[in-house]
Amino acid sequence: MDVKPGEIYGIIGRSGAGKSTLIRCVNGLEQPSTGSVLIEGTCITTMDAATLREARRHMGMIFQHFNLLQSRNVIDNIALPLEMAKAPKHEIQSRVNQLLELTELENHGKQYPSQLSGGQKQRVAIARALACSPKIMLCDEATSSLDPRSTLSILELLRNINHELGITMLLITHEMDVVKSICHHVAVIDAGEIVEQNGVIEIFTNPQAQETKELLKASSRMEVPRVIKDLLQANASRDSGTILRIAYHGASASQPIISYLIQQYHIIVNMLQGSIETIQDQIVGVMIVEIKGDRENVDKSIAFLERNGLHVEILGYVQRDP
Repeated sequence: MDVKPGEIYGIIGRSGAGKSTLIRCVNGLEQPSTGSVLIEGTCITTMDAATLREARRHMGMIFQHFNLLQSRNVIDNIALPLEMAKAPKHEIQSRVNQLLELTELENHGKQYPSQLSGGQKQRVAIARALACSPKIMLCDEATSSLDPRSTLSILELLRNINHELGITMLLITHEMDVVKSICHHVAVIDAGEIVEQNGVIEIFTNPQAQETKELLKASSRMEVPRVIKDLLQANASRDSGTILRIAYHGASASQPIISYLIQQYHIIVNMLQGSIETIQDQIVGVMIVEIKGDRENVDKSIAFLERNGLHVEILGYVQRDP
């Protein structure tokens, strides 16, 4: 993996895939049995304890369960890393005030964690992670404990921090929607191995690894309907319908390509599933369709779609009564 400065890089995988272990290797809480972790060219895995502690001051860490000190109010929780770094009191006060404003917690400084909502607690945790002006933010399932509205709010805050402060973010999640919302690149991890990595739009429109395809299916619910899936065959017969997954983005999203196919190649198109959304300011669409017609025309239709930049995957064939 190679994470570029200033980008938000997502690591996605199922529970137990190795996501949290990976992030603990990045901050030196775990030592990899082989390989190395380099941050700005410096190897984390060979540092002595004192050098590693200093390196960690440049890494902010956000956890799923916030890890706030219940006996400290918001201000004191945010101030804790600065106190441990022995910063002067006036610098601590100034920095905490900046972070309260950045995270929109100005009116909650005197409150304790037990008085806050989940989203507010995570804002405190983010402010605390930013206290020592880190270059890197490590986010381990930062939104998994939040309701959908709070999740959107926290993701927007992380996006703003990345944009305004230029902080590089490594974001661990099992939720495709989180990756879709704010990441620039994403790696898919399965059983301790990275099985695929690419730009977010490429991952969503043209997944290569089977694990990626399964995660996308679970996220978008873009599966072949059960009534069709039970009839799927691996090989085509003369009159069988062809089940396709078609993904498109950018300029192709605004073209009436399906209408053109029907007119040009005299085929029948049956829409089974479909979704359109915006990812990184681009329209991205995915649909599952059944096309029927003369076999030569069906093949020509698929070739036409691919020539026009659409990603086409043949999921199987189905023989049904007309």
